[in-house]
Amino acid sequence: MKKRTLSTFLSIALLSLLAGCNTTTPEQYFDITVLNSNLVVGFANDGDFREFEQPSAILKADNTIGTSTRAQVVETKIQVIEGSIEKIKGLPDDHDGKPMKDAALALYEYVLPIYKNEYTELARQYDTNATRTDIEASITAIHDKYYKKYDDLYQALTDLGKTYATKHNITVNWGN
Repeated sequence: MKKRTLSTFLSIALLSLLAGCNTTTPEQYFDITVLNSNLVVGFANDGDFREFEQPSAILKADNTIGTSTRAQVVETKIQVIEGSIEKIKGLPDDHDGKPMKDAALALYEYVLPIYKNEYTELARQYDTNATRTDIEASITAIHDKYYKKYDDLYQALTDLGKTYATKHNITVNWGN
């Protein structure tokens, strides 16, 4: 009976220790929820649309420099957003961070389907040399339909982030 009690006690102690090692610091929580939202700055606005005009350079298999397709740009953005969503969902629901976590998820879950649909179509237009008129019409439609809600979600997350950073003495340059 003593062996079983000791074994149970040691198992509980080990699990507690492992759980304690898996805690997230306020800085990490902030970085994952708020700081990483910089990945979508420019959504439905000039930042993203400039990236379509001048896509990134890439190193090709033959060691020459090429230009990524717009489809590659969008696919990369989608993968990064999906990864961010998983990281955010993996955060604990601590009292201080839960509103920030929820706001970050709302932001990413709002933009993700737009990247998968409208942005993918816009990338196709660029990559197939659609007319400038068609491309401009798509850009305007994306901006007009999605920018306002994105901006509201981004601002809500930023406001929560500022409060959280102040409370936890996290130094942040907000670019003001």
